[in-house]
Amino acid sequence: MANYVAKGGKIEDTVGRKCLCNALLANIGHAQARKDDGFEQPLVTVGDDLNSIAQFLAPGRESYSAADVVRSLLSKVLAKQEAVAVEEPVLVATA
Repeated sequence: MANYVAKGGKIEDTVGRKCLCNALLANIGHAQARKDDGFEQPLVTVGDDLNSIAQFLAPGRESYSAADVVRSLLSKVLAKQEAVAVEEPVLVATA
């Protein structure tokens, strides 16, 4: 952060932020060792699909987990299966 501030950045703008380069290096197993809190944590990016991630957020939350994504995807599959089951005709055998 010292470099950021030395270049004119405000220290208060760094709260809750992280270095993208360090985080992406952590993604491939080269996490930076921190003085006081272990290692740099990895960062998963969504590329240019930012608008679609809101579906994974529970109301009032600002983050989501892999479990949230799987739950959301499975709920769509189950809903589709239920819709197909309703549309299929029922065959009744008569004697």
